[in-house]
Amino acid sequence: MLPYDLDGDGLIAKTELPRQVQLQFSQGEVYFTGRFNGANRFGMVPPVTVGAKGGPNWFRKMDRNGDGDVSFKEFLGSLEDFKRIDKDGDGLIDAKEAEEADAWFRKEVKK
Repeated sequence: MLPYDLDGDGLIAKTELPRQVQLQFSQGEVYFTGRFNGANRFGMVPPVTVGAKGGPNWFRKMDRNGDGDVSFKEFLGSLEDFKRIDKDGDGLIDAKEAEEADAWFRKEVKK
């Protein structure tokens, strides 16, 4: 017998489908939590709270995976800007590079 086949005819009719739907939107990775009431239950991994401890605020917020660096995938600017900030060319912006870029930008804005 199928979980939603209430009349046991081997088919699921429109009237046999549950009417309650629960949606959850959140930033983070999806993980499987098992089964609950016959339905698959998914949850969200909470955003990482540790990570970049230094660097400007924009840098800490862009470091979504909390590894202390900002990759191009995390970066919200253009590739040209990313390459300009990534001085050592390793494909990651670290806190020191972010601080230097932030200081340069603030100096340029004051001109």
